[in-house]
Amino acid sequence: MQSSENTTNDLMMLLKACEKAQLDRRLNLLGVGVQKEINILSLLLKAREAVTNYAFQDTCIALFICKQDLTEWKRLCQAQDFPKECSLERQFRNHPLEVRKLEKVQLGDFRCLEALRK
Repeated sequence: MQSSENTTNDLMMLLKACEKAQLDRRLNLLGVGVQKEINILSLLLKAREAVTNYAFQDTCIALFICKQDLTEWKRLCQAQDFPKECSLERQFRNHPLEVRKLEKVQLGDFRCLEALRK
């Protein structure tokens, strides 16, 4: 139990450091992702600790907040748009492989890689 509490405390210190450094403003989605990931990890550790202590209400609350954070993070990632030309296409422009121009690439969309395979 002690190591779980230490890990939770360390994660909370990291989260405060991220907020103090304003990672969400300086790194945009990457900074938000780091903060969300740390928060989700700490919530999962709290839920684990609550289960071992038979505190099921605390477990449900921690898991609910964790689910909300995951949903918000997913929504932010899916809403992000990239420029018309992906970086892989620019990198392999003179490569003998035929690379199609992509109209719009969204995060999680691997059409750039599929175009390189063809």
